[in-house]
Amino acid sequence: MALPALTSASIPGLPRDPARTRVSILLIEDVPTTAQIIKGYLAAVAPSAIVEAVDTLAGALQKLAAGPFDVILADLNLPDSAGLATLDRLLEATDRLIVVLTVEDEEKIRDEAIARGAYEFLHKSKLSKAALGQIVRLASIQAETFRSLREGEARFRSLTKLSSDFYWETDTGHRLVRLNTGLDAPPAHIFAAQMGKPRWDIPYVSPDAGAWAAHRAAMDAHQPFRGFEFSRLNPQGLERHLSISGEPVFGEEGAFTGYRGVGRNITERKVQQRRIERLSRVHAVLSGINAVIARARTREEVFAESCRIAVEAGGFRIAWIGLLDWETMRIQPCAWEGPGRAMIESLSVDLGDEGAGYGTALALAMREARAVVSNDIEHDARIMLKSELMAHDLRSLVVLPLELGGAAIGALTLATGERGFFDDDEVKLLAGVAADISFALDHIEKEKKLDYLALYDSLTGLANRTLFLERLGYSMHAAKQSGAKLPLVLVDIERFRTVNDSLGRQAGDALLKQVAARLAQAAGR
Repeated sequence: MALPALTSASIPGLPRDPARTRVSILLIEDVPTTAQIIKGYLAAVAPSAIVEAVDTLAGALQKLAAGPFDVILADLNLPDSAGLATLDRLLEATDRLIVVLTVEDEEKIRDEAIARGAYEFLHKSKLSKAALGQIVRLASIQAETFRSLREGEARFRSLTKLSSDFYWETDTGHRLVRLNTGLDAPPAHIFAAQMGKPRWDIPYVSPDAGAWAAHRAAMDAHQPFRGFEFSRLNPQGLERHLSISGEPVFGEEGAFTGYRGVGRNITERKVQQRRIERLSRVHAVLSGINAVIARARTREEVFAESCRIAVEAGGFRIAWIGLLDWETMRIQPCAWEGPGRAMIESLSVDLGDEGAGYGTALALAMREARAVVSNDIEHDARIMLKSELMAHDLRSLVVLPLELGGAAIGALTLATGERGFFDDDEVKLLAGVAADISFALDHIEKEKKLDYLALYDSLTGLANRTLFLERLGYSMHAAKQSGAKLPLVLVDIERFRTVNDSLGRQAGDALLKQVAARLAQAAGR
């Protein structure tokens, strides 16, 4: 099936993100003209994208083996493979986004393809630059996530190869009696306060009491140990992670004299490990919300599911969405997940220019259309409901604006119990989540408008011919069944053409609206 011609009229304004994004795209299409048109769309959406095209499954598998792509656009019916078997082979070869391009109208095939792992199922006759732009933007966010994960893992591996940072010895009572520190170890004066004490008697953050008891039991049994990890707060209140290994020491006559061992400062490794875990969770949120967007039909469903996924998959303590009432300039909560529901429902603050909430994080995010982060709720004057948030052990939050028609209409707020939780990479990914929710709102609004125009006249607001005939048929059937009479009034506006010719179409349209309003009033509507 031929695609729509690629013209300037058929290509609306460019999305902001894809045009500046460098992503790699594999196009699998065996019809040269179709492939050329799709590449034209992609060139308009993301000029910097790398697009490679093949016309067989074998060629696609060869490309995927040579290097990963961020997104695969695939026709399933190829010279050397057909149907869902093509999708299965592609899913085995890559973990990146796969978008199926088809001329099939089978809903069953679409559902099966998505169930097997395809991200989207697009009909070729309905391809547009906007649809491809959304896919390219998601691929760019995913590519950035994979890059961050790879960099974090590389840092993680390099840190694990470092040599030991300090040497330690304990006596028969497991009390610290000797310590030689290296450059990366905690300062010696910190350890000085620990001399003469067993390590489990010194205040710690982790692990829990059970792990410490097991460690003590192993030492009481004079067993060697490797990689025991624990953490404490330094004088600045920052958590420092250490990993120690040790072996028992025995005298010439076999008597136990203590332990000796080495230790390493693994704080940076732990920080990177937690960062990787957070980015992975955010990516899970992004994927989950995009799956919701593909099937949701109402904004209430989008809001509720987005909050649920943010808490369940993203690990956030609280997620809530509020929309702005432009008459009162107050935020109206409409979806939430997590504790503090009553707290969110009680939120009522004026965000207007002279309102009490003008300088809050919520107002800033909506007014400036940007993410606003607070990594220390307790000491941030921009935070509303501070005492209530602290009571729920929340320490960091981010407010992400939701837009419709280029203006902020609400915000998504995510909160966590860890101080200093949000970094630039995470906020960038979360901004993508908010952008996807905004895209869904725009799509739902346009769909509502199309549904309305399919049944009602855009000028008068009365039922159009299709809906009129449907209602007339129903009324005639009901009248026949009950034996009642059906009144039908036909109205012909006299000299309507004269009004149009003499006063112009604008006046004619105004007359039609007035007649429609009076008819509706007379009918009790």
